[in-house]
Amino acid sequence: MINQDMNSRDGFVYDARLYYGMSFLYPHLHRSAEIIHVIKGEILVDINAVRTHVPAGKCVLILPYRLHSFECAPDAIFIVHVFSHDCAPEFFRLLGSRTSQSPVFDAPEENIAYYLKKFGVDKIDHSEHSFEMFPLAHTDQFVEFHPKVVTHNPVIPQDVKLNLITALESVLAGFLAKPDLAEGGGGSLIERVLSYIGAHSDEDLTLEAVAAELGYEPHYLCRRMKRYTDIGFRTLVNSFRVEHAKELLAGTSMQTTAIAEICGFGSLRTFNRVFRQFTKITPSEYRNR
Repeated sequence: MINQDMNSRDGFVYDARLYYGMSFLYPHLHRSAEIIHVIKGEILVDINAVRTHVPAGKCVLILPYRLHSFECAPDAIFIVHVFSHDCAPEFFRLLGSRTSQSPVFDAPEENIAYYLKKFGVDKIDHSEHSFEMFPLAHTDQFVEFHPKVVTHNPVIPQDVKLNLITALESVLAGFLAKPDLAEGGGGSLIERVLSYIGAHSDEDLTLEAVAAELGYEPHYLCRRMKRYTDIGFRTLVNSFRVEHAKELLAGTSMQTTAIAEICGFGSLRTFNRVFRQFTKITPSEYRNR
């Protein structure tokens, strides 16, 4: 499992990328929501160990704290949006606790040309583009990746990014229009665990405390978590803490000592060690890159 970098500023997260034939096979999660908008080809998305087929012209919504990965056809072309609650507050308000039997929904066709234009792509021609990922290092079940061939992702100016966020609202409206939306009833066990850890990662969490809060025996909860995430409890908690730290490092001028405390690391020494374990760089190097 790995964590995914995102653009952020004062807790405001939005990242949009255009990909050609890229599979992300290792489960990852983040505090923000994600939409994958398939333009050509098809992808298979695993969300909390449930596989979903997403053909061209469709979108898939991945809510916060959902463990997910995806595999695509070599000719697949798609846009990935990662966005925080602040980017679409009205969507999250209207959605509430409702869920759908499937995270797949229709994508507005008029948005495709708009997004491609903003990415500087006049037409789809995947023959000149490819994206290959290969492992660099393994650390406690975490695998870091590096792009061998860069995708078509120019730096997006802030004003253009705001326009993209506005266009995202029309995409999200497609999910709210799904006729089978209904109250979710609390979600699956893994969803409840990940949501709880995400909301309390700044605290001194233990497996026993989480199990007691959710009403399960610790050994049973540990086995279920291992089955879905393939990592230990402490590593999972630290993954949430590191992601929160990334957002604060990228989006604020807060000192690293304060970030270490806010994110629940206990000490600056622990923060530096764990952050480097996950990212291969120090917090200062991450901030200044």
